[in-house]
Amino acid sequence: MDEYGPILSGLYAKPHEVVNSSRYQWNCFDRGKVPFVIFQYTLEGSGCFTLDGETHEVPAGSAFISLLPENGRYFYPPEKREPWIFCWLNFYGEWGLDLWARLRRQFGPVVHIPRQSAVEAELLGFARKVVERKFADRYEAGAEAYSFYINYWRELAQPRRTRADPVEEAVRICRHHYRDPVSVKELAAQSNLSREHFSRLFKERQGVSPAAFLREQRLRAAAQMLQYSPLPVKEVALRTGFYSARHLMKAFTRAYRQTPQQYRRRKTKPGKKAA
Repeated sequence: MDEYGPILSGLYAKPHEVVNSSRYQWNCFDRGKVPFVIFQYTLEGSGCFTLDGETHEVPAGSAFISLLPENGRYFYPPEKREPWIFCWLNFYGEWGLDLWARLRRQFGPVVHIPRQSAVEAELLGFARKVVERKFADRYEAGAEAYSFYINYWRELAQPRRTRADPVEEAVRICRHHYRDPVSVKELAAQSNLSREHFSRLFKERQGVSPAAFLREQRLRAAAQMLQYSPLPVKEVALRTGFYSARHLMKAFTRAYRQTPQQYRRRKTKPGKKAA
């Protein structure tokens, strides 16, 4: 196993993995004899992590920490329809195991990472460097692993704001509830701002209007469902917040410059079943 400096004896990662089948499930007892840490962060969708008989959902913007071997498992829930998209890192080494065990004791087995935050960017950038072997030497790899750990502990230790930021809260609602009939008027109402003021503030912060941002979330989910599931376009539309197949087709064609059917044919390789 490659040496990665004082805090690690091995380091592996995958910045972007997609699963959409209940066949995806791992037992945390049955992963070999060498202890290691799994840090698995959800980018979109959600999965589950069970520890000592208690099941925790791992939605977008959160990660589970598993210290293998232990009485746990992680899996794609059979009732889910949208893909679970995540980034994972595996840490080997006695000191690395001890560090992540300390963090889990302090903050729990499922922890939060703010979307589009500096910590999220550091995590994804670090995972890409692990895959691409872009470290000058093993000590640089260990130093960056420790840097991410410390920066993340700092993020978790910061006191939570008692009142949610109106734009951040609207972004969270759009990302997690895009299937629901959410409107800009409702987003503005939950922030106690006028629709005009809220829309102006949202666009200043996000670069697009609230309606455009919500549409982007729905289109992204529809594109993933078209690629990874065999559902008819009408069903895809209803499951991603569009009123009808025609509504989806119009928005999808404008954004992707191709119809949903054309997109599905292009993304699904011959002989590969969309599941």
